[in-house]
Amino acid sequence: MDQTTFCNCLCKLPCNGLPLVGEADYGIVLKPFAHCDRTAPYHVLIYVLRGSMEIIEDGTAYELTAGTLFHLKSGIHHWGQKPFKTGTAWYYVHFYSGTPSDDMAPLAPRSLRKEPLRLTPADYERYLTVPKLLKLTSRNEVAQLFAQLIALHNSGTPLKASLLLWEILLFAWESAYGGNSAIDKDRRTRKIIQFLEENCCRGFTAAQLEKELGLSYKYISTCFKASTGMGIKDYELMLRIRTAVRLLCETDMPIAQIASDTGFYDTFYFSRIFKREKGVSPMKYRNSYIPNI
Repeated sequence: MDQTTFCNCLCKLPCNGLPLVGEADYGIVLKPFAHCDRTAPYHVLIYVLRGSMEIIEDGTAYELTAGTLFHLKSGIHHWGQKPFKTGTAWYYVHFYSGTPSDDMAPLAPRSLRKEPLRLTPADYERYLTVPKLLKLTSRNEVAQLFAQLIALHNSGTPLKASLLLWEILLFAWESAYGGNSAIDKDRRTRKIIQFLEENCCRGFTAAQLEKELGLSYKYISTCFKASTGMGIKDYELMLRIRTAVRLLCETDMPIAQIASDTGFYDTFYFSRIFKREKGVSPMKYRNSYIPNI
């Protein structure tokens, strides 16, 4: 298959529309069986649990083994010639999706931002490319997602199943286009953030963070900086200031108490750091606060 033909077999899903599950189930080979010859009006997502199978799409043969996630595009002829290996088992999902407009750009890797995220409709005018064939290492996790999706679909809650399908597709996209360790890095970053959120206002040591993640503080700091663009101490300070803002706006607690509860302990130091970060003193911020909606 030439590059143009291969690209035509790749599915691009607009991020401003939910892919809709049409059918989802489990299959297993108990006697000789080859994939049916068809041109389906829906996309097909297959996850092989065990065994192996061959599927031909538009003249290209794909060999699928355990742990493989495979996508067949709507409107593209596919079939099988070799019988599937006996005992081969898989999950599958038939789904429908809109087509990206010509002016849509591809989805870029996600990044954490320093300030609360504010999105506009234009931010959703992107598309996600579904990987054609992907060998996944997180086999148990993916199998659990498919099993949950099938259970939701068969229990009469197809919309919830469609939401879970989007999660699987995004997982596959991150695995394929975010680097081999993208998912592990994302999980590690989330774990660091969770630790910071739970400990930022009472303080923690490098040794405590090392014990929590089982990694050296230097390595943790390097990975976190690469993922978020911020150092751990900068992120910790951001969380403390964010907590202080909430307390200033939502309570009538004295400034000294807020300083203590957010880990500053010294009121003058707290006021100086707060003004540096927010441009005004804590009291002025409190007095001028107008809620948004």
